[in-house]
Amino acid sequence: MQPPIHIAPHRRDIDAEIVPLLFKGNRKSIAIAIFIITLTAYLQSDNHHISQTLSWFAWIFSTYSIQTLISRAHSQKTFELTNRHWLYLFRAAAALCGLTWGLSSLFFFQPSDYLHQAFLTMSLAGICGGAIVIYALDRYASLSFLTFLLLSFLPPFFHSNDALTISIALIFLTFVLCITLAGFNLAQTLRENIALRISSNLRKEEIQRLAYYDALTNTPNRRLLTERLNHCLKLSQRSKSCIAVMFMDLDNFKTLNDSKGHAIGDLLLQQVAKRLEKSVRNHDTIARIGGDEFVVVLEELGNDFDAAQAAVETIAKKILKEFNKPFKLNEQDHICSPSIGIYIYAGDNLSVEEVLKRADSAMYQVKQSGRNNFKFYDISIQPKLDLLAM
Repeated sequence: MQPPIHIAPHRRDIDAEIVPLLFKGNRKSIAIAIFIITLTAYLQSDNHHISQTLSWFAWIFSTYSIQTLISRAHSQKTFELTNRHWLYLFRAAAALCGLTWGLSSLFFFQPSDYLHQAFLTMSLAGICGGAIVIYALDRYASLSFLTFLLLSFLPPFFHSNDALTISIALIFLTFVLCITLAGFNLAQTLRENIALRISSNLRKEEIQRLAYYDALTNTPNRRLLTERLNHCLKLSQRSKSCIAVMFMDLDNFKTLNDSKGHAIGDLLLQQVAKRLEKSVRNHDTIARIGGDEFVVVLEELGNDFDAAQAAVETIAKKILKEFNKPFKLNEQDHICSPSIGIYIYAGDNLSVEEVLKRADSAMYQVKQSGRNNFKFYDISIQPKLDLLAM
C-alpha cells in the first residue's frame, strides 16, 4: 500500500493566504477606529483644552491615514512587493498605530482623577481587544501593536506614585496579557487551518500530477496524451484543420541502459524531453508514453495539407538537428539519434488508438530503413507492416 502523500506548505504559501486577509480586515478596522477616535475626542473635549484635544485628534488621524494609504497601495498593487515585504510593512503600520494610541495618555492622563483614568484604560482595553482580533493571523503584528502601546501608555500611570492609579494600570495590563494569550491561541489555530488547507490543495495537485504526468520527465503521460489527442481530433473534425502526431523512439537506448545503468538512461530521457520542448511550439504537446517512446502532437497546422506537411517537416528536421548535438551524461558526451514516424490527421474518422498506430507504423519504417530520420505514414505499405508484425 502506498504511503499517503504529505506536502508541508512553504512559508510563502501561507503568507500568500494571510496577507490579503490581514489587509482586508484592517480596512474594516480603520472605519471602526475613526468612529472611536471621534467619540473619544468629543468626550475628552470637556476636560481638556480644545487645542490639546485637536492635537491628539490630528496625530492619531494622520496615523490612520498612513495605514489607509498602505492598505490602498496593497489592494491596488501600487508597488511590486513580495507578500513577505507587505507583511513587514503591515507590522510596521501596526506598531505605529500602537504607539499612537499609547501616547494618548500624554494628552489625557489626569492624576487623581480615577474615573477618568478608568475610562481611558477601558477605551484602550477595547482598542487592544479589537486589534488582537484583527491581527490574529499574525502574532508579530499583534506584538508590535501591543508592545508600542503599552510602552507609551503606562509610564504616566506608574510614575504617578498613586496606589490606586497603579492598580488601574495593573488591571489594564493583566487584561491585555490575557487577551494577548487568547489571541495567540486563535492565531495558532487559524494558521494551522490555513496550513492544512494549503497542504490539502498541494496534495491534490501532486496526485493530479502523478496521475497525468510522467514522474521522470514531467511531461504528459499516456493518459493525458490520450485525452488531449482525443480533444484535438474532435476539433480537427469540426474545423478540418490538420494536426500531426510524431511517434519517436530513441535508437539504441536499450544498449545505453544495459551498459551504463538506469540512472544514466533516466538522465538521457530527461534531456531528450527538454530538447523536444526547445524544438516545438509552446502550445504543442510532448508526452512520454513509456520507456524511450515519446509522442509529439502538433496542433493548429491549418487546412492546407501540403502546407501542414511542410511545417511538420521543418519541425522534424529541427528535432533531428537538436539530437545531433551530444548529450552530456555525467560529464561524458553521448550521441543519441531518434527514429520519428509522423501521421498527419485531417479530420478523418479515426480513433486515438488508430492515429497513434499509424504514427508508430511510420516510425517502424524509419527503423527498417536505417534510423536517425523521419518518415510520414504511407498507407500503401500498411499491409506489409501488418505481415511483419505477425
